[in-house]
Amino acid sequence: MSPPDSISKARAILLRAQPFWGALALSLDVRERADVDTMATDGVSLFYDAAFVASLSQSELIGVIAHEVEHVARLHVTRRGRRDPGLWNEACDLAINPSLIAAGFALPKGCLNQKRFAGMAAEAIYIVLERERAAAPPRPKPGEGKGDPGRCGGVLDAPAPTGADNAESDIQARVRQAAAIARRAGAGVLPASAAESIAALDTPRVSWRDELRRFADAGARRDTSWTRPARRWNADGFILPGSVSVSAAHIVAIVDTSASMDSIALAAVGAELQSILNEGAADVVTIVQCDRRVQSVATYSPGDVLDVSFRGRGGTEFAPAFQWVADNAPDASGVVYLTDLDCDSFGAAPPCPVLWAATERVRSVPFGDVVLVDVHA
Repeated sequence: MSPPDSISKARAILLRAQPFWGALALSLDVRERADVDTMATDGVSLFYDAAFVASLSQSELIGVIAHEVEHVARLHVTRRGRRDPGLWNEACDLAINPSLIAAGFALPKGCLNQKRFAGMAAEAIYIVLERERAAAPPRPKPGEGKGDPGRCGGVLDAPAPTGADNAESDIQARVRQAAAIARRAGAGVLPASAAESIAALDTPRVSWRDELRRFADAGARRDTSWTRPARRWNADGFILPGSVSVSAAHIVAIVDTSASMDSIALAAVGAELQSILNEGAADVVTIVQCDRRVQSVATYSPGDVLDVSFRGRGGTEFAPAFQWVADNAPDASGVVYLTDLDCDSFGAAPPCPVLWAATERVRSVPFGDVVLVDVHA
């Protein structure tokens, strides 16, 4: 049987057995492509290498097609940003393969599958892989979209003429249509892993920088005043009132300085806190460094330069830092906790809003909001 016929038969079987993945698979154009050595998708087409397709059993081919469909359903084709294409492909595979295997799909031997990444978004997995690659001896980089190191399939960027925004709208419509087909076929029941794809689709992706600014602004009570004109309009010949504090905005930034923390993310958040201070979004920034205990405390005002040489690098405990806030910062208008969230000892919630700036994973927390610090987004 020729590769196109094998793929056609596999998609028909998939539609009957797993309508969600089958319907999405049928929405992709099937095309052979010379620079693809396994299978790959850009959200519009399903590309294949004839020799690779011929090497698979029928159940493996069905599994690989479902794998490519998952890249589409989770919008991996529009989410890479400035990340390395090969490492992004690896992170995406590690995000989806555990759920596909749990759903009963057969994947080729050696496909990427690590339990530690189950339930994590591709962006969070990428951060971990990037840090591990930097610490490890050099090794060949994964293929850039040709196919992953586990010989399963690749993820490509959405076609440039379409653009990420239009591609996402089109994919979202197709995913919801596939979900409706699957629910009808299963009398209202959507498979757990398909529901996981829908949940990923419905999860808003926010810029951590924007979220940090919004959080700082929310902690400040400000008013306008003609005694401090807004400088940004001076060059255009306009004199408009500026912003002044009604009450001081005091942001307490707690930095998890345990050994597992990512130094790139630490530096990025430090730079953003400096900008928040420079622009007057906060009147006071206190940086508390804490691993298993509070290591240092420093308070800064506009015009100061933040010291972001972090100390500690031991284990992780959240409670000591929150206890420090309770004892020493009753005027705190908000707490930002920069951490990899690799700890279950949270301590008591402070009497002000908390934003967990997570460097590796997004998980449930007993209080506050969580945003993923992705320096590549």
